[in-house]
Amino acid sequence: MPRKKTTVPKVYASESVLRDKKEEVKELETMLQGGQADRGVSFRSDKIQDPDLIKHEIAKRKRFIESNTPKKLKGEEANRAYKRAKELAAELKESMPTQKLFSQRYPNSSDRASRATDFERGVRQQMEFQSKMSSKAIEYRSLMARLDPQNPMVRNIESLRRSR
Repeated sequence: MPRKKTTVPKVYASESVLRDKKEEVKELETMLQGGQADRGVSFRSDKIQDPDLIKHEIAKRKRFIESNTPKKLKGEEANRAYKRAKELAAELKESMPTQKLFSQRYPNSSDRASRATDFERGVRQQMEFQSKMSSKAIEYRSLMARLDPQNPMVRNIESLRRSR
């Protein structure tokens, strides 16, 4: 029996990583052309021994930026993605431990026994959530990144966590 082929959703780079890569490209291009860099460093293009290596590094970083920047979905594809994202959000919201349970401090010896029990329950529930729902969380984040690529906060699944 042939195995069903599963596709893993694309995990896109964060805005800060993309911004850093763009700055690296800009700095390498400045180095190649010669001139003043942002940090007060001067580059002399006549001192570069292997300009092809720098061009290769620039191209490599540009490919990284291109392949790790989410492309906005449009039309029917966006509608299907939005519907799937809503389904995933409901599943994730239901499975996540509540904010109160998730963010309690570690109990110390003077705390009552029920606090320690609540803490252990919260840890178990979060571990179960992470083991069972990680693929759905990745899929949700990928879909949301493609639905609204300009908003980096839309990928954050913590916004789905219930307060109580």
